[in-house]
Amino acid sequence: MADNFLERRMEDLKEGKPYRKGHSVSLFKRAFVLCGTREVTEREVLRLRSEGWRVAFASTDLDFGKMLAQTSGSQFHPVSICDFDGLERSLRLIWRAWRGLDIVRADIPEGWAEEDYRDNINRLVVEVRGSQPVVCDDGTCIEVVASYGE
Repeated sequence: MADNFLERRMEDLKEGKPYRKGHSVSLFKRAFVLCGTREVTEREVLRLRSEGWRVAFASTDLDFGKMLAQTSGSQFHPVSICDFDGLERSLRLIWRAWRGLDIVRADIPEGWAEEDYRDNINRLVVEVRGSQPVVCDDGTCIEVVASYGE
Protein backbone atom coordinates (compact mmCIF):
# COMPACT_ATOMS: atom_id res chain seq x y z
CA MET A 1 0.00 0.00 0.00
CA ALA A 2 2.80 2.42 0.82
CA ASP A 3 4.47 1.71 -2.52
CA ASN A 4 1.32 2.63 -4.43
CA PHE A 5 1.00 5.86 -2.46
CA LEU A 6 4.60 6.81 -3.18
CA GLU A 7 4.25 5.93 -6.86
CA ARG A 8 1.13 8.11 -7.15
CA ARG A 9 2.86 10.98 -5.35
CA MET A 10 5.88 10.72 -7.70
CA GLU A 11 3.61 10.73 -10.77
CA ASP A 12 1.70 13.72 -9.41
CA LEU A 13 4.98 15.55 -8.76
CA LYS A 14 6.24 14.86 -12.30
CA GLU A 15 2.99 16.18 -13.75
CA GLY A 16 3.02 19.28 -11.53
CA LYS A 17 -0.14 18.28 -9.70
CA PRO A 18 -0.64 19.40 -6.11
CA TYR A 19 1.44 17.35 -3.74
CA ARG A 20 -0.09 18.88 -0.64
CA LYS A 21 -3.46 20.41 -0.22
CA GLY A 22 -3.38 23.84 -1.80
CA HIS A 23 0.23 23.67 -3.05
CA SER A 24 1.80 22.72 -6.34
CA VAL A 25 5.33 22.78 -7.63
CA SER A 26 4.52 25.61 -10.05
CA LEU A 27 3.13 27.97 -7.40
CA PHE A 28 6.59 29.15 -6.41
CA LYS A 29 8.34 31.31 -8.98
CA ARG A 30 12.07 30.66 -9.30
CA ALA A 31 14.61 33.34 -10.29
CA PHE A 32 18.35 33.54 -10.87
CA VAL A 33 19.81 37.05 -10.53
CA LEU A 34 23.00 37.85 -12.46
CA CYS A 35 23.90 41.46 -11.73
CA GLY A 36 27.37 42.97 -11.68
CA THR A 37 26.98 45.41 -8.80
CA ARG A 38 26.09 44.88 -5.18
CA GLU A 39 23.38 47.55 -5.24
CA VAL A 40 21.50 46.12 -8.24
CA THR A 41 21.89 42.54 -7.01
CA GLU A 42 20.56 43.43 -3.55
CA ARG A 43 17.66 45.44 -4.99
CA GLU A 44 16.61 42.63 -7.35
CA VAL A 45 16.98 39.85 -4.76
CA LEU A 46 15.03 41.72 -2.07
CA ARG A 47 12.28 42.77 -4.49
CA LEU A 48 11.77 39.23 -5.81
CA ARG A 49 11.90 37.70 -2.31
CA SER A 50 9.30 40.22 -1.08
CA GLU A 51 7.02 39.05 -3.89
CA GLY A 52 7.37 35.41 -2.78
CA TRP A 53 9.91 34.20 -5.33
CA ARG A 54 12.61 31.63 -4.68
CA VAL A 55 15.81 33.45 -5.59
CA ALA A 56 19.38 32.44 -6.35
CA PHE A 57 22.03 35.00 -7.21
CA ALA A 58 25.63 35.09 -8.37
CA SER A 59 28.36 37.34 -6.99
CA THR A 60 32.12 37.23 -6.56
CA ASP A 61 31.96 39.20 -3.28
CA LEU A 62 31.85 36.40 -0.69
CA ASP A 63 31.06 38.58 2.34
CA PHE A 64 28.26 40.39 0.53
CA GLY A 65 26.87 37.15 -0.90
CA LYS A 66 26.76 35.37 2.43
CA MET A 67 25.17 38.38 4.13
CA LEU A 68 22.49 38.82 1.45
CA ALA A 69 21.71 35.11 1.39
CA GLN A 70 21.27 35.00 5.15
CA THR A 71 19.17 38.14 5.41
CA SER A 72 16.95 37.42 2.41
CA GLY A 73 16.62 33.64 2.50
CA SER A 74 18.05 33.26 -1.00
CA GLN A 75 20.73 31.03 -2.52
CA PHE A 76 24.20 32.47 -3.04
CA HIS A 77 26.38 31.16 -5.87
CA PRO A 78 29.97 32.47 -5.63
CA VAL A 79 30.59 32.82 -9.35
CA SER A 80 31.24 35.65 -11.79
CA ILE A 81 28.41 36.57 -14.14
CA CYS A 82 30.92 36.11 -17.01
CA ASP A 83 32.11 32.64 -15.91
CA PHE A 84 29.87 30.49 -18.08
CA ASP A 85 31.26 27.18 -16.78
CA GLY A 86 30.55 28.30 -13.22
CA LEU A 87 27.10 29.58 -14.20
CA GLU A 88 26.32 26.23 -15.80
CA ARG A 89 27.21 24.45 -12.55
CA SER A 90 24.99 26.89 -10.64
CA LEU A 91 22.10 26.33 -13.06
CA ARG A 92 22.42 22.57 -12.62
CA LEU A 93 22.28 22.96 -8.82
CA ILE A 94 19.27 25.25 -9.07
CA TRP A 95 17.46 22.90 -11.43
CA ARG A 96 18.16 19.94 -9.18
CA ALA A 97 16.80 21.76 -6.13
CA TRP A 98 13.85 23.58 -7.71
CA ARG A 99 13.05 21.40 -10.76
CA GLY A 100 13.19 24.42 -13.03
CA LEU A 101 13.79 28.12 -13.38
CA ASP A 102 11.24 30.71 -14.43
CA ILE A 103 13.39 33.79 -14.98
CA VAL A 104 16.98 34.96 -15.21
CA ARG A 105 17.37 38.67 -14.36
CA ALA A 106 20.70 39.90 -15.69
CA ASP A 107 22.90 42.94 -16.08
CA ILE A 108 24.83 43.05 -19.33
CA PRO A 109 28.50 43.10 -18.27
CA GLU A 110 30.99 45.62 -19.57
CA GLY A 111 32.39 44.58 -22.93
CA TRP A 112 29.37 42.47 -23.91
CA ALA A 113 26.68 43.23 -26.45
CA GLU A 114 23.23 42.58 -24.97
CA GLU A 115 22.30 40.02 -27.64
CA ASP A 116 25.56 38.08 -27.24
CA TYR A 117 25.26 37.86 -23.46
CA ARG A 118 21.58 36.85 -23.65
CA ASP A 119 22.44 34.18 -26.23
CA ASN A 120 25.15 32.73 -23.97
CA ILE A 121 22.86 32.62 -20.95
CA ASN A 122 20.03 31.17 -23.03
CA ARG A 123 22.36 28.47 -24.40
CA LEU A 124 23.27 27.46 -20.85
CA VAL A 125 19.63 27.39 -19.75
CA VAL A 126 18.58 25.26 -22.74
CA GLU A 127 21.49 22.87 -22.21
CA VAL A 128 20.84 22.42 -18.50
CA ARG A 129 17.07 22.16 -18.97
CA GLY A 130 17.48 19.49 -21.65
CA SER A 131 19.72 17.36 -19.46
CA GLN A 132 17.22 17.09 -16.59
CA PRO A 133 15.24 13.90 -15.94
CA VAL A 134 12.03 15.82 -15.23
CA VAL A 135 11.47 18.65 -17.66
CA CYS A 136 8.76 21.17 -17.03
CA ASP A 137 6.90 22.56 -20.06
CA ASP A 138 7.41 26.17 -19.01
CA GLY A 139 10.33 28.02 -20.55
CA THR A 140 12.78 30.27 -18.79
CA CYS A 141 12.53 33.98 -19.52
CA ILE A 142 15.72 36.01 -19.67
CA GLU A 143 15.19 39.65 -18.69
CA VAL A 144 17.79 42.39 -18.83
CA VAL A 145 17.91 44.60 -15.75
CA ALA A 146 20.40 47.07 -17.25
CA SER A 147 23.26 47.27 -19.70
CA TYR A 148 26.69 48.46 -18.62
CA GLY A 149 26.81 52.22 -18.44
CA GLU A 150 23.07 52.78 -17.93
